[in-house]
Amino acid sequence: MTAVQDARAQVRVRQIVDAVLSLMQEKGSNAVSMQAIARAAGVSVGLLYKYFSDKEQILLAVITRVLGAFRTRVPEAIEGIDDPVVAVVEAVRRAAEAGDLRDVPPEIFAYDLLVLAHTWALKNWYYRRLEMDVDEYVRRQVHAVVLGGFTDAARARWVAGR
Repeated sequence: MTAVQDARAQVRVRQIVDAVLSLMQEKGSNAVSMQAIARAAGVSVGLLYKYFSDKEQILLAVITRVLGAFRTRVPEAIEGIDDPVVAVVEAVRRAAEAGDLRDVPPEIFAYDLLVLAHTWALKNWYYRRLEMDVDEYVRRQVHAVVLGGFTDAARARWVAGR
């Protein structure tokens, strides 16, 4: 790749990541589909795949950028905070105060970042570690969490109704 092509690719990736950040800030992480990203970035869905293998890779690029900005711009915001969730919320709040983010409640934006990071971690680490796919994980979670909260009679009715 030539220097010009590399510069163009960097600009295009930045354009796509900016579009995703905008979507997340305006509508939350649920509004982030490949079609919505392409529309917001002013590119085709096919072009997205030229730079990113899937939506999760785009979201990882967004998370990486935001966390990188936090690391360089607001380290004092999280100094002395032991709770990682509170630290992320405070870092987002400082970024918003510095004008780095659009007018969005820091708690909501931080929550979306944490959910996306957790989802990515589950897919790329946890499932592999447990040697199970997503469907099996969901089945086990339903059994452990949902059915575990039922009384014996309610659980028997639920299982019988399946």
